[in-house]
Amino acid sequence: NSWSTLTVVPGPVGYGGAMIRNGADNDIYVMRDYNSTGFYKYSISGNSWSTLPVVPGAVGEGGAMIRNGADNDIYVMRGNGSTGFYKYTIGRNEFALSGAFESATIDMAAASDFTTLAWDPSSQPANTSITLQVAANNNNSTWAYTTVANGGSLSGFNGNRYIRYKASLATTDTAVTSSLNDITLNYVSGGSAYTAATSDNVLVLGGPASKVVLSGTVNVAADAVTALTITAQDAYNNTTNVSANTNFNLTVAPLASGKFYSDVGVTEITTTTIDSGTNNKVIYFKATAAMAVQPVATAARASGDSVGSANLTYTITGHGTPAVLAFTTQPSSSATAGVNFLTQPVVTLYDTYSNVCTNSTLGITLAAYQIDGTTPAAGTLNGNLSVNAIAGVATFTGINYTKAESIKLKATATGPTAVNSNTIVVAANTPTKIVILTQPSPTSIAGLEFGQQPVFAVQDIYNNTIISDNSTQITLSRGATGTD
Repeated sequence: NSWSTLTVVPGPVGYGGAMIRNGADNDIYVMRDYNSTGFYKYSISGNSWSTLPVVPGAVGEGGAMIRNGADNDIYVMRGNGSTGFYKYTIGRNEFALSGAFESATIDMAAASDFTTLAWDPSSQPANTSITLQVAANNNNSTWAYTTVANGGSLSGFNGNRYIRYKASLATTDTAVTSSLNDITLNYVSGGSAYTAATSDNVLVLGGPASKVVLSGTVNVAADAVTALTITAQDAYNNTTNVSANTNFNLTVAPLASGKFYSDVGVTEITTTTIDSGTNNKVIYFKATAAMAVQPVATAARASGDSVGSANLTYTITGHGTPAVLAFTTQPSSSATAGVNFLTQPVVTLYDTYSNVCTNSTLGITLAAYQIDGTTPAAGTLNGNLSVNAIAGVATFTGINYTKAESIKLKATATGPTAVNSNTIVVAANTPTKIVILTQPSPTSIAGLEFGQQPVFAVQDIYNNTIISDNSTQITLSRGATGTD
């Protein structure tokens, strides 16, 4: 009263698989189901599986099989509304290279004219063949067979009462075989064709409206407005008029991923109506989401004819109008006056829904601002300050700033919202000069300290005082001008 876990079946069994045990070899045979053709043998003693030739037709749900003790063969019945019935010979485990089948005699009751003989070629896999031969006579005794192609003419047999055919089936791969299915013989009984008759025109009208369908262009760009048609149909998919004003609630999922309009993107709506006596209503849809989102538009009947609801799924294949700028690569957070930033800024154009505007070549300009982001900076911003986007991305080069202070870069373009970078702390460059910040008194009395003492500074080439310099010694001497 316990379970043991055995080696798994080689393929998923599906709904309604079947298995039997063969008493002769003490093995278990398993048939996959649910439209599969897999067929396997399980060795009880070896706890192992063997893959056998597949069932000639997909079994379907609810297939069944039994073993006949007399001939030691397995009989398989297909399920799920099919009529296939097959026999598997245990021990051979392969298909014969060839085989033949001859039909019973078909009595037409009178001499007839024959048109074509055809069969379904879909059950003839690769490496297999079917050859059909036909014979006919009026004495039901002398049969001279002639090979006929699938759908080929049988006019050479006209005037005969009896007809029969035989099929030669062959394979070059013993793991597969062909089967002859759905044979159709076309003929005119008695050998005389009837004159065709044509009726008057028949106008077939649609039945009562029982459902609606949505149709329109489903591959759209964000913000693009496209027509969306709601059409009433009968149970046979015929377009048909509604018998009363039929109102619909319009929704989209995910929420806010799209909008509906009564015209081309002007008047937004959440309901619409197919008028009585008409069969459709044209409205408009605009996708308002990122390209990874697939908006699903739904029109659900609110009143009027009982037509239910319908959905239409959109795929956003392109971006909307450029609306936002963003620094996708921030400039260096620290820099030296007049020296190109170690990390140069990159600015990307986005639409309202965070889609990169890959079709945009809009020009983007950089400027230096104080850290409040609104007051222009006093120094000079150098480099390639105006760049046209490539596939929505502007890559700047050679950007540097000359004044030792903290700044932000502002990126601007025509249309999209401007954006500020992170703060950049610019330090002075290498000291190159001494400058007088405060001049001494212009007049003084000999031997007395100047009323206004001079103040000097060490600066770089861009007039930035080296505020970190606490060691440079400045020596004063009398200039060349003046008298003792």
